Amino acid sequence: MIKKLTTFSFLALMLIGCVSTENETPKKPEKQTDIHISGWDNNQKVAYWKNGERQFMTTSEKHQERVNSMYVAGNDVYIVGQETQFPPTISEKVKIIAKIWKNGTPSYLPTLTSGYENSSASCVFVAGNDVYVAGAEYNGRNGLAVLWKNGKATSLATNRSAAQSVYVSGSDVYVAGFEDNDKGILVAKLWKNGKVVFHTDGSQNAIFHSVIISGTDIHLSGYEGDVAKTWRNGIPTILNDSNADEEKFKYSSEELFISGTDVYATGTKYAYSTESFGKADVALLWKNGQLQPLEGQEAYARGLYVMDNIVYVVGGIGEEAVLWKNGIASKLPGGRYASSIFITQVEK
Repeated sequence: MIKKLTTFSFLALMLIGCVSTENETPKKPEKQTDIHISGWDNNQKVAYWKNGERQFMTTSEKHQERVNSMYVAGNDVYIVGQETQFPPTISEKVKIIAKIWKNGTPSYLPTLTSGYENSSASCVFVAGNDVYVAGAEYNGRNGLAVLWKNGKATSLATNRSAAQSVYVSGSDVYVAGFEDNDKGILVAKLWKNGKVVFHTDGSQNAIFHSVIISGTDIHLSGYEGDVAKTWRNGIPTILNDSNADEEKFKYSSEELFISGTDVYATGTKYAYSTESFGKADVALLWKNGQLQPLEGQEAYARGLYVMDNIVYVVGGIGEEAVLWKNGIASKLPGGRYASSIFITQVEK
């Protein structure tokens, strides 16, 4: 930001230059912290908040939108999700198209396979001048995991599958998601440069929701069966609380964040069985495998970021988008659900 040098400020600078600073402690530079959050509003349209204020986005007038991920690179804000297009007559099919917004302007992501007309975008990551998007393309209920690089799609699997997360470390591109095995069970998989390098054993349904590379460590989050887990270099950590078996909830771990040596994960405890019917879903946050408090009932936690020892989580309580700051919830104006958060910090 360029500031004009006024006569007063020029004189002040001259006076400062005449003052001895031999015994003074230099001040730390002030920083500008911006909190970027994406999700959707009460009208089922894409929503983007910067420091709690709603920002302009070009939205679809006729169709619903869902947002799954965002990434901020320099002055550019990337948001990905999908648009659901409802036909004018019931004889026509509903169409779902993967979508990316750059600084509020949308564009569609192309499908790769003939006959696969629907698609969704789950995660975006920017490395240098390259924009990576993980997602899937669909033909009815059959989906195929896809990675887009600068808008060009590459298929990752041959069976029913989806890519949930992408992370770039150096020249290596990691994608996390799942693929059916020959028994129809979902197998959580990690692809590195297009090749599967780690997967669950296929004995029960499992999905990887997030992947992060920290140094030489590969961190994953997701679920296996009804159990929320994180994995570090293939070694799992169970996140369910001690009452999980008695309560008959389903647990899932969603987003990951690594801060120093601490591993944070968000997730949700779902009341899905007859034993847990009528109980509220619960938003969850773990730090190094230990549950941390989050306010609210009938709540869902998704996006996660840690900055200056403050833990930020976004999601929803009931039908309202919320931001938790160290466990304390605040509403986002006009929001139905918040799915992703990204924080930038620069010197003023």
